[in-house]
Amino acid sequence: MGFFVVCVLKEAKTIVSDKIVKVLLTDCCQFYNVFNIATNNQFENLGGIQVFLRKPPEKWVYVEEGLQGDVSMLFELNFTHIKFILEATETTVQERPNAIDLIMNISQRICLPEQKKEDTRKDLLYNNIIKLFRSKMVG
Repeated sequence: MGFFVVCVLKEAKTIVSDKIVKVLLTDCCQFYNVFNIATNNQFENLGGIQVFLRKPPEKWVYVEEGLQGDVSMLFELNFTHIKFILEATETTVQERPNAIDLIMNISQRICLPEQKKEDTRKDLLYNNIIKLFRSKMVG
């Protein structure tokens, strides 16, 4: 049994600040279980989570196995801190459309000209051609 300081970050934002978690080797054997204990099972999609360990005066050490890593290394190597970093997913990022991109996309569309006031037969023919194009969904 051991007590560890756990923190959870997402894109440099702290989701769970330093929290002391009790870890029993009989209860959990992977970092997945420690992560669920620290976050109270609030995350369902656990893809792309990095795990780091350290002893306070030393630097953070990356766990290559990630959440599937064995918790026994905490006890064997005397680590006291665990840090989980959630990677940003593409689906959660919702950016507002850029105004310049919208203007450029609209300017590249092919549009039919407006109809003219029918003063002459030439204007009437012009308007009939535009109506024909619109009915054929051209432009």
